[in-house]
Amino acid sequence: CVDCACGKYSTVPAATAMDTCMDCVAGTYAPGEGNDEEQDCQLCAEGKYFTEAGQCNDPCDSCDAGKYLDSQGNDSPGDCVDCICGKYSEVVGATTIETCEQCVSGKYAPDEGNDEEEDCVACIAGKYYNDQDQTRCSDACTDCIAGTFSSTVGASSVDTCQACDKGKYSTLPGAITEDACQDCVEGKYLETEGNDEATDCEDCDCGKYSTVPAATAMDTCVDCVAGKYAEGTGNDEEADCVLCAAGKYFEQAAQC
Repeated sequence: CVDCACGKYSTVPAATAMDTCMDCVAGTYAPGEGNDEEQDCQLCAEGKYFTEAGQCNDPCDSCDAGKYLDSQGNDSPGDCVDCICGKYSEVVGATTIETCEQCVSGKYAPDEGNDEEEDCVACIAGKYYNDQDQTRCSDACTDCIAGTFSSTVGASSVDTCQACDKGKYSTLPGAITEDACQDCVEGKYLETEGNDEATDCEDCDCGKYSTVPAATAMDTCVDCVAGKYAEGTGNDEEADCVLCAAGKYFEQAAQC
């Protein structure tokens, strides 16, 4: 009696022809000869598959990185399951969904089947990741608000947005450097941080002037000397202080 070849089996007693030997189906194999039941065909392990029938030694191919397969005996690469968006896996032949790692906060991955950490896209400078989207599938990168800036790539918190200093302001959302913060002009001052409009800069009072750009306190505003006055606010040079007219005087400084 002639054994059925490896990769095959037969349940037929007193068989008279080779064609009674059946191929092990795709996704299985049988290394020995003379197999007498279908169970002698061994299943491709988890994380593997094979597309052709009648295989002898373990021919099973591993699922690619970015995928996993938690069942046995699979016969198609399509049986390998993609890691979902927001995750990636660098493991070849992965057998469980747990091998799919989530992109770190500050990064996202809109596609499925990501096979390396570099597939996670970092928020650009001037933005931070809004973790209300816990899946990390979508571009939830949010601009730092006007009056702030951030040079950090892949920022995961609004705390990376730094406020413009006192004496400065910025109207630009998503600013990436401190250069976006503009000085309050001479004749003005600003005592708070993180301002987003030029109008946040406060004028020196009438009777005063300031030649200091980006002034951070009211005391940079200098009094017009006695014998001079300045009616308007926001005066930016000493020449804005007007002399009392001929035949007149005043003994106190800082007059409006």
